[in-house]
Amino acid sequence: MEPRFYSKYTVAENPEVYNISIALAAEASSSAPNYFLPKKHINGNGVEELLVDGGIIANNPSMFAFILAAEVY
Repeated sequence: MEPRFYSKYTVAENPEVYNISIALAAEASSSAPNYFLPKKHINGNGVEELLVDGGIIANNPSMFAFILAAEVY
């Protein structure tokens, strides 16, 4: 269980894991475990994942965005 951030940069690095549809991303981002069940997804490697709302990991993800931008650039 670890946070995962989906972006065009992560898709380019590992498309089997990060290439998901907009519909799946929208469903997963609205699945706060207190209200809705996590969204089950089988990635391109055949591993079942549970996707939940990003607010569960970081209510303000600006530091994660900064770290991702620093790694990309």
